[in-house]
Amino acid sequence: KFVSLFEFLFYKFDADWKTMVNATVEQGGEEMERILNAVQELVDAAKSALEEAEALRDEATAAEQVAKEEAEHAKAEEAKAKAAEEEAHERELEFARLEEIAQKAEDEQLEVEAKVKA
Repeated sequence: KFVSLFEFLFYKFDADWKTMVNATVEQGGEEMERILNAVQELVDAAKSALEEAEALRDEATAAEQVAKEEAEHAKAEEAKAKAAEEEAHERELEFARLEEIAQKAEDEQLEVEAKVKA
């Protein structure tokens, strides 16, 4: 159900609708003008508040987009770091394996040298 802004403002600010209905230009012209000015001020204030809310919404939307982009960038960086960590671990294992092979070769060389000297 729709109500006009005028009806809403009368209800919201508990205005006396009988005064508006019974006012004539000759009798209540000044009162009517005062009420209409008050209503217009309220409408202007509502428009201003709406514009401010829309600006804040736009700002929040932009901040949300920036946060999403930063989160995606962080995920990509995390994936790169994880890949680098895995590669480093693989190299470490390869180094340990090569070190073990070198140690065995050195041990064999020492055994051969000992046999040659004996």
